[in-house]
Amino acid sequence: MSIRRREIVIALSEISIFSFCILCLYSLDSFASTRRKEPHAPL
Repeated sequence: MSIRRREIVIALSEISIFSFCILCLYSLDSFASTRRKEPHAPL
């Protein structure tokens, strides 16, 4: 039972890290595209 719980925890952590990376890449890509569209944008 503890082995199965450990596998579930590892799978959940991997999924959360993967989704976090995807979210970071998506936000960076959208930020870069908005900067390309508006060169005078602040930031």
